[in-house]
Amino acid sequence: EDIIKLLAPRFEIVRQRVSITRSGVFINLVAKEGITPPERIINKEYDYYLGSVRVDCRGPWLHVGKRRRSLNLENLSRFNHLSSLYPAEIDIAKVELQEWLQASQRVDRKTAAAKLLWLCRANGIPITLKEMAQDFSIPTKKLVRTMFETGYIPPLRTEHYVDRISRELNLDPPLKKRAIEILPNIQECDGCNPAVKAAGVLLMASKNLGIGLRVIDLARSIGISTLGLKISAKRMQGEESKCTQ
Repeated sequence: EDIIKLLAPRFEIVRQRVSITRSGVFINLVAKEGITPPERIINKEYDYYLGSVRVDCRGPWLHVGKRRRSLNLENLSRFNHLSSLYPAEIDIAKVELQEWLQASQRVDRKTAAAKLLWLCRANGIPITLKEMAQDFSIPTKKLVRTMFETGYIPPLRTEHYVDRISRELNLDPPLKKRAIEILPNIQECDGCNPAVKAAGVLLMASKNLGIGLRVIDLARSIGISTLGLKISAKRMQGEESKCTQ
């Protein structure tokens, strides 16, 4: 309640979720820009991603029933790769996915992939559509189609992927800050994949600051070719030049 009172004047909270596991209590708030109406705070109607809080829980384990469908999350290499970068958010996504699987009668791979991608985006985990499709060994187009059929949520913003790459490559804070400063000048590239756009803007920022950042490392971090990254960065560089003239 204290967290909500602090955030409500600045964000419109549209959902809250509390999940209890053996290791902790997970509080997930989902929010968007705006102001939460007073009547919704009173009625406790909250929803949209804002953050997560993990609290130690030493109480008794709550039994939630027999598992109907199992999915070995340990086999999802790209999803698990982000566990070290976003541990709290990944824990929440895993808990919510298992709850959904338990409540579902029948689940195929494409539907499970679409649900996990939805949870990742809702919890601010910057995994790409391509990475999720590869983890579940399904075509990207099939995953997109399933998302539109079962419940679509827009991709995360470029800033989320800038943060992911910065954490993954352990980049200096000034480089990340400069990349965020450049973003408003390349709005014409908004149709570009946000992960590719993030890698491109970080490459531009590194050149601005004279920091040696290997193109191959940036490309590998989001699973694209070095040529594709160079082409995207060159296009964004042209857009920035137009804005600064």
